[in-house]
Amino acid sequence: MTEAAPTPAQPARAPLGDAAAARAKRRVTQVSMAATAALAALKLVIGILSGSLGVISGAVDSLMDLAATAVTFFAVRAADR
Repeated sequence: MTEAAPTPAQPARAPLGDAAAARAKRRVTQVSMAATAALAALKLVIGILSGSLGVISGAVDSLMDLAATAVTFFAVRAADR
């Protein structure tokens, strides 16, 4: 009795070139930064309009997340050089 070879869960992808991989990583980080900035701004506006210190503190937390994402962005750029 012969056993069938296991099939991969996902089809294999062609590897990206170094330049394409670097662009993809930068793009993902930029999108993450934009989403985090938009979320922080929205929280800040809602917090100010509603007078909620809890929502304002959430906005400050999101701004700290933005700073961490910015560090990641520059680290990715430096690593790709």
